[in-house]
Amino acid sequence: MRYGCVPIEKNNKKGRRMKARDYLLAGVVGVFTVWGISSVGCSGTNRGLTDGGVDAAADGGVWGSKIAENTDELCRNGKDDDGNGFKDCYDKGCLTRNDAGKATGVSACIGNEPEDTPEKCSDGIDNDGNGYIDCADFSCTKGDAGVLNPNCELTDTLCGDGVDNDGNGYTDCKDKNCAKSAKCLDGGVPENTNELCSDGLDNDNDGYVDCADYDCSKNANVSVCKDAGTTDAK
Repeated sequence: MRYGCVPIEKNNKKGRRMKARDYLLAGVVGVFTVWGISSVGCSGTNRGLTDGGVDAAADGGVWGSKIAENTDELCRNGKDDDGNGFKDCYDKGCLTRNDAGKATGVSACIGNEPEDTPEKCSDGIDNDGNGYIDCADFSCTKGDAGVLNPNCELTDTLCGDGVDNDGNGYTDCKDKNCAKSAKCLDGGVPENTNELCSDGLDNDNDGYVDCADYDCSKNANVSVCKDAGTTDAK
């Protein structure tokens, strides 16, 4: 399936300037294309994204100004060429897993060696060809040698700093590696110390940050909020 493939040529055979009704018709056909009912009327360069983040292929279509990220060159240039939030080998257009659980994609993203060193656990490549890259591979996080990439989002600190530390396109609680972190569980962690009440984070997930949280502003053991002005605290 392909998003945004607008069959302009098919609906403008007479070469006239398209009117609002023409665009409406093109949009309806585009919806059918997304549903997999039709894929006719698309021409032009490889542009656009499929569902699931995979890039448009074959005959392509008109969609924004981004290009398909599915070649060795584009999958190793350090850029998010198709603008879907994932760059290089983290993009499904560059690397994904088939039904057998093996990696498929461009050769630049797939290796045939063990992924078991700090270097290989931080190079953005699926070195062992199992469909998982760096911190997403158990070889890097649960092997005998322990966590081989210190940037893997596996700690409460890294899962609550607002940074995509491992560069996989997911930040903090959106990263699967943070699923069991206290920062990401319902209720988070109590916000009741000087450190937690001045870190700029909503540690207890109640919608209030630092001194705007009564757990900080009305806590006798917290001194950082005494002169911060807390009239809106909850």
